[in-house]
Amino acid sequence: MNSYCCGAISLDQPEPQRLSKTCVSLYRSLHTIHIPQFAGLAPGPFAGLILADNGASKSAAINPKIPSGKAALLRLIASADVLIDPFRPGVMERLGLGPEVFLGSQDSPGLNEKLVYARMIGWDMAGMSVSPLYRMPPTSQFQGHDINYLALSGVLSLLPGTADKPSFPINLLADFAGGGLTCAMGILLALIERGKSGRGQVVDADMVSGSRYLSSFPLLGLVSQSIHMSGTRGSRLLDGGAPFYNIYTCQDGRWMSVGCLEPAFFKAFIEGFVNAVPSGFSLDGWAPTSETQFNQDEWPKLKEYLTRGFATRERDYWAKVFHGTDACAVPVLSPEEAAALDASNSEIPVPHPRIAGSAELPGVRENPGPRSLKLRSGQHTREILGGLGLDDTQLNEMMREGAISINYSQAMSKQFTFEEVAKHNKPGDLWIVVDAKVYDLSKFQNMHPGGISVLSDEEVAGQDATESFFALHRQEVLERPQYKRLQIGVIAGEKSIIKGLVPGEISKVPYAEPSWLVEGFHSPYFSENHRKFQAAVRKFVDAEIYPEAQIKEEDGSKISPELVQKMTALNFHAMRMGPGKHLKGLTLMNGLLIINQEIARCGARGYGDGLLSGKVIGLPPVLNFGSDELKARVVPEVLSGKKFICLAISEAQAGSDVMGLQTTAVKSEDGKEWIINGPTFADYFTVGCKTEDGFTVILVERGEGVETKAIKTSYSASAGTAFITFDNARAPVGNTLGEEGGGIFVMLSNFNHERWVMCCSSARAQRGIGEWTAQRKAFGKPLNSLAVIRAKLAAMISRAESTQNWLENITYQMCNMSYKQQAGKLAGQIAFLKAYSTSCGQETAKDAVQIFGGRGITRTGMGRFIEHYHRTIAFDALLGGAEDVLRDLGVRQALRSMPKDAKL
Repeated sequence: MNSYCCGAISLDQPEPQRLSKTCVSLYRSLHTIHIPQFAGLAPGPFAGLILADNGASKSAAINPKIPSGKAALLRLIASADVLIDPFRPGVMERLGLGPEVFLGSQDSPGLNEKLVYARMIGWDMAGMSVSPLYRMPPTSQFQGHDINYLALSGVLSLLPGTADKPSFPINLLADFAGGGLTCAMGILLALIERGKSGRGQVVDADMVSGSRYLSSFPLLGLVSQSIHMSGTRGSRLLDGGAPFYNIYTCQDGRWMSVGCLEPAFFKAFIEGFVNAVPSGFSLDGWAPTSETQFNQDEWPKLKEYLTRGFATRERDYWAKVFHGTDACAVPVLSPEEAAALDASNSEIPVPHPRIAGSAELPGVRENPGPRSLKLRSGQHTREILGGLGLDDTQLNEMMREGAISINYSQAMSKQFTFEEVAKHNKPGDLWIVVDAKVYDLSKFQNMHPGGISVLSDEEVAGQDATESFFALHRQEVLERPQYKRLQIGVIAGEKSIIKGLVPGEISKVPYAEPSWLVEGFHSPYFSENHRKFQAAVRKFVDAEIYPEAQIKEEDGSKISPELVQKMTALNFHAMRMGPGKHLKGLTLMNGLLIINQEIARCGARGYGDGLLSGKVIGLPPVLNFGSDELKARVVPEVLSGKKFICLAISEAQAGSDVMGLQTTAVKSEDGKEWIINGPTFADYFTVGCKTEDGFTVILVERGEGVETKAIKTSYSASAGTAFITFDNARAPVGNTLGEEGGGIFVMLSNFNHERWVMCCSSARAQRGIGEWTAQRKAFGKPLNSLAVIRAKLAAMISRAESTQNWLENITYQMCNMSYKQQAGKLAGQIAFLKAYSTSCGQETAKDAVQIFGGRGITRTGMGRFIEHYHRTIAFDALLGGAEDVLRDLGVRQALRSMPKDAKL
């Protein structure tokens, strides 16, 4: 007979603290075992997943606070073998579903005394004495997460990381291994015991104890001071101390793992590696041999040799070098690459255990693994409760009471005809078709921003509303979970033709990409390596930066620390600074222009400026004019994203007149410090100050005497724009950048780079506006069918192409000129380009709004990127010098070079 086990991860998980309905998921498992599991956080569902061999199969959404819902749950659990409770202690008891209800007590029998009641908790329920310094209280309401459980287990302190703190392995160790895995083992042991005694029992699995149990061997090694565990973090054999048990970054930013612990394996690795690095490669003439392995004095040199060596080639090159050898060196695969190794299951890896039946071993077959980790809440409510004997009349009444919900959203493969959809065309029963997908809007209709009248229109309700939808919305709206779940099926015989953002994809819209990225076009500036780098950058930007940019541009919060860390891991921050000594020892890829233009594609101007863009203009004075001591302290912190820095030059009173700044700096009586006073705009402070000898640039660190106040601008607060007041703020004299009184040269030297970066962003933003604008429809046809609109599009394309081509030429010159040559020959050219690109941007913004009409000034929907660009474009004309000032600069530089003998 068929039986089911609960254990799916529900996408609509109720929070235990405010539980209104419970998602019960079912697995087919263990032949005759029925195991309901309440949906909660991942460790509990993972325990059920382990017990299943056929994947998540059913989900019911039941509200235990409604009498009929609670009755249905009692009936379901009364016939079960195991119940998995993932909530905090006390939640199930308050719902009247605690272990005593089913297992009974000495005074009263239970509803199911054979039930194995498994509870997934973080801490030992009785409280625990971790050390004489810390004792946990009884923990019925004490909250925690994976990182906390690892901390109190003693395991976190053993894990690799930096010298000053350990790192944590996301939530794998305590949640899934220490919690879910040990809970599953406890359930199996309880089932064995029940086979002997006939009675069920409570299985308590807590993640602190489970983590310690999993770490038995490392903990024992620590006690015995084995070679694996002795020493400080980062110096041990298995935590990054040994160069031959480590991870290395390759030329393309991907990684290779090396684990050649045994001498024979190290010999195979090092000989293969030395032969595979470029000819002549060495570390100041030194190269390792197989005898180097256990000479710990040479480990730092060996690690640097391997770090630099791996960075000379791409990951797949190294994978081929070591493939099929005993070198214990294999590539670090992405989740997508790892899934592709198993063509039969692209979502999750197949479990290794074998059970019942296989061609190789008669009577034994491979565990096929679960088909999916995902279930929609309420997807199988009708089927599950129908199996308990409840008919449609009872189920409909329970739905009316709110005791259950039936969610059709997972039935996306169900097929309908247009005629079937047309029957659902009134309030309360309202379906529509968008791009061959069928959506049930019956419950959503009252939440629609435009009101129910928009959806009940006879051209929308029950109809193919594709044109109406895309006239108002961007496609990405349909990808949001709250709207994607409304899909109930597809139109039979029809195919969706509109696709959303595919991370890393090149646009096929004409002129949406610079020509060097378009198939069939050629470029004198960009190589195939540039194209590979661009593909990697775009994929990262689309997958990691773009989603956060859209959220934070609206809510005004700054870049998340998690994204900063991801960018740091790829050396994004360092590469955005351009070539220089700060790149020494880092794994890099060519393409500074590429990085800046790819980030500009996000269409989130404030967030883009807050994305450590202040570093791009605030750090160069430190790099170029700071003392070695100052650079050693400041640069690594900024490039790692630990600290933010800005160029604090703009003052309301001075504007483009840098020499008109009012911020002053005088030395303290002992001559050891600068005392700074005055107002300026900034986030972190490379500050221009009037001093006794003229004009001096000083690095001021946040501290006493520095006050900041956020400033509202035309774009998002995520840019971090602030008004800074220096009130006797102090900075060591060692923080002087360049010579005292020579600050004007420090500032002028920074302008070329600053303006060039702005040109990169401006050129790419204009191209994006043209891409979006070309697709607008009105009057029942594409707007580009009108000659006047085509004329505007032609102007947009011309401006974008001319800006890009001028930019590429200047970039090529910068790469082939010395710093001194750039100052003499390119300052005017860059000034001209910056003024030209921003004035072009303003023309493009104006034309785009004209084409989009009223939607071009709405902050949501189809025109939101147009509105955003039009609202923020004026700032481009001011940054780095106003357009008029820059044009005059370009002319004056040209006139200085005018030959004396040139006559008409």
